[in-house]
Amino acid sequence: MSHRDCLISGQIALLISIFFFSIMGISVKSLLDIPFYEIVFFRSIISFILCICALKIQKISCWGKHKKKLFCRGVTGTVSLVLYFLTLKTLPLSIAVALQYISPVFIVFVSWLFLGEKPSKIQMISLFIALGCVIWIQNIQAKELSVFVIFGIISAFFSALSFPMIRSLNRSEHPLVIVFYFASVTLVTLGPYTFLHWRMPHLWEFARLCMLGVSAQLGQYFLTIAYQREKAPIIANLSYLNVVSAFIVGEFFWGEHLSLKEILGIFIIIFCALISSGGWKNWRNYFNTRHF
Repeated sequence: MSHRDCLISGQIALLISIFFFSIMGISVKSLLDIPFYEIVFFRSIISFILCICALKIQKISCWGKHKKKLFCRGVTGTVSLVLYFLTLKTLPLSIAVALQYISPVFIVFVSWLFLGEKPSKIQMISLFIALGCVIWIQNIQAKELSVFVIFGIISAFFSALSFPMIRSLNRSEHPLVIVFYFASVTLVTLGPYTFLHWRMPHLWEFARLCMLGVSAQLGQYFLTIAYQREKAPIIANLSYLNVVSAFIVGEFFWGEHLSLKEILGIFIIIFCALISSGGWKNWRNYFNTRHF
């Protein structure tokens, strides 16, 4: 990794990734006439090209050292990505994002099992309080438990499976190499079906697809850095801030007005995320010791 990368903590990298994934979500929801598999294809091919260019500039091999682990991470990421984009296209943005961010529950237990990262009591309590708030805010009732909701939960599970693989590659692989494998597996898996069912995008749709691809690439890059540099319980709780961003985006772009219950739930989620990651003290110490 470059010296510049080392200046970014896992927590800051996660917040940056949330910003770019919000842009990605806006782009997906705005592409009403483009099939979800074609959106995934565009997202992956742009990521593929950007990774190759960046790795060539830094003179780093695209293929990495631990090819089996990298390939497995690509498979879990592909399954999660395809199902996530499907839910983004078919469900309201806030519900799709909230379902995806059930993954922190899976991350904590998967990392405990594979990495031995046992969460503290306060982290476990804040984790389940935050999860409870997500369910409370969404108010998912039986009539809404469609097959797409199930797809969202499966997507969250496969997203969690990627975490221990990325952490195990922490010291041996550049983040862009991990993202490169992710994009490559997605292209190989989804490419043939996409070409057989191709729908030519219009100029403005192509521009939004490009914006989606770039924002997704940056989001995935900073998310990979966050996974590599921070412990699972902290990442798990901070990830809930993406639910907050989904509600804000829904409010401004699609008129999804927030009720008092939803606003209260969002504040509780933020509180749990800050407590789990070390509270205000960790954030104050971080900015006091950094020179920007």
